[in-house]
Amino acid sequence: MPTDEAILEAIERLQITIAAYEAPVDAAELPWAAIDAMIFVGRKMHAIQAIRTEFGDDLRLALDRLCARYKMLRREKPDGFTIPAETYWDGFYS
Repeated sequence: MPTDEAILEAIERLQITIAAYEAPVDAAELPWAAIDAMIFVGRKMHAIQAIRTEFGDDLRLALDRLCARYKMLRREKPDGFTIPAETYWDGFYS
């Protein structure tokens, strides 16, 4: 029988997969579809890796892009987040 943690991880993976297949309105947003899904569920390290892969950024620039994208998403799509803003960055150190 799967644990609650395993079920939650599976749900997160499904959310990321679904978001990746949803077509963004703007072609410039296409690279961000899967990354946004990671940001929404709090997978910050995975999002940084994806940003580095997609844009060829070094670690510092990828972190800057993540923070900027997070702020934009919180402003424009706050209902997409599964983690409250107050605790989103808890335990994340750069």
